[in-house]
Amino acid sequence: MTDSLVVQLCAAAVDQINAAKPYEYGALTAVRKFLPVLDAKDHDLRVYAVPNSKLFSDFDRDGTDETVSIDIVIQKKVANNQDNAELDPLSRLVEQIENVFRLQNIQSLQANILRLERDPLYEPERLHTLLEFVAAITITFNEIVTKG
Repeated sequence: MTDSLVVQLCAAAVDQINAAKPYEYGALTAVRKFLPVLDAKDHDLRVYAVPNSKLFSDFDRDGTDETVSIDIVIQKKVANNQDNAELDPLSRLVEQIENVFRLQNIQSLQANILRLERDPLYEPERLHTLLEFVAAITITFNEIVTKG
């Protein structure tokens, strides 16, 4: 049975992130998840590809336009939410991961990237209250052709 389109996109994004090593931040392994949850005792860096949304539009005789969005979530427990020396490398890592997709489409699928978005740049409330750096990059695809 073939996985759903959004699952295929998440898996392909994980493969592309992992193949783009090395990162300035150091070793990382992205994984596909439906619900990224950081354990309070877990201080390791986590990178997840998570389904976000699917939109159909322009219904007419020629077909429909389909867009699918996934999120790349970067999470890390930090010791101090005011320590730029700890937070700056995480911010650079997020930009490096963005560049993996900004410079090329998903290679294993014929999926064109329509938009990359990071709003907010990170989640200030989680950083303030939980000492968790969390950033999500939303990638929206169109003109998707799957294999199989």
